[in-house]
Amino acid sequence: MAEVQSQELEPALDEEDAASQPLPAQGPGEYLLVGLLFLIVGALFLEALKLPGIYQGHTNHAGTLPQAVISLILLLLIMQAVGLIRRRGSLGSLREAGRYLLSKDVIVLIIGVTAYAFLVELLHFEITTFLFLWSCMMLLDWRRPWMKLIVSFSTVAGLVLLFHTLFHVVLP
Repeated sequence: MAEVQSQELEPALDEEDAASQPLPAQGPGEYLLVGLLFLIVGALFLEALKLPGIYQGHTNHAGTLPQAVISLILLLLIMQAVGLIRRRGSLGSLREAGRYLLSKDVIVLIIGVTAYAFLVELLHFEITTFLFLWSCMMLLDWRRPWMKLIVSFSTVAGLVLLFHTLFHVVLP
């Protein structure tokens, strides 16, 4: 009985140790990347505001999906910026930032987004989004493929439920 109890306590201690570890240091180009993304997404947000959508009081017009998605991306960027400020990392040199911005992870995401833009018309929103999410997660980290499959499927199902079913937005 004592062995069973000690085995049950060990994972709990490991989880506590993982939670108490300091936040990982950011890459030297993260400030630059977040700033660049703010500019790009901000410009896209201004373009999305020109369409009738949620900010104009319409729930099922052409601008609803772009405005909602871009708002969510801006929120995530704000959260990332707050995290960077909290960690108080150094800016790093321009050369270090360039190496970070041209790292495998960033290149994979750029290629993934580009492929997504071209494939969404051919394969439609649901299939393309599922493939994009799953393949990017797998290329960035090979561990737990079934969990990534479930997360990708659940995300697409949630998006379809939210936008197609509730808001009556025609997805591409």
